[in-house]
Amino acid sequence: TSIEWPEIAKLFNQQVEKAKQQGEKVIVVEAAVLIEAGWFSQMDQVWLTVVPPEVAVYRLMMRNNLTKEQAQLRFQSQITNEERIKHANVVIDTDRPLEETEKIIIQQYRIHIAPKMETEPTT
Repeated sequence: TSIEWPEIAKLFNQQVEKAKQQGEKVIVVEAAVLIEAGWFSQMDQVWLTVVPPEVAVYRLMMRNNLTKEQAQLRFQSQITNEERIKHANVVIDTDRPLEETEKIIIQQYRIHIAPKMETEPTT
């Protein structure tokens, strides 16, 4: 991570600057290590998605073709949801159907971003 994160941060900063130059008003950054790397301080808002630990382990098993033990070890090596939540402005539980999650995201956008930006979300 000490080798990868500086390079990722450099790419991130380049992409954000490019988006600003193009006049983008809202920039969404999907970064699994945003909080661990300390990049949250560069954000206007941090939106966090969470699931119960057992769901996270199951999703890791399915996505990465891991055994339960491998997935549990990987999950346990990460910071906890509770620690991440300390740095989040919006927390969205994604242990629900995708359609419901999308509705919640749009609702939160309308509450937290649209009033400041005079924009509507696009899907």
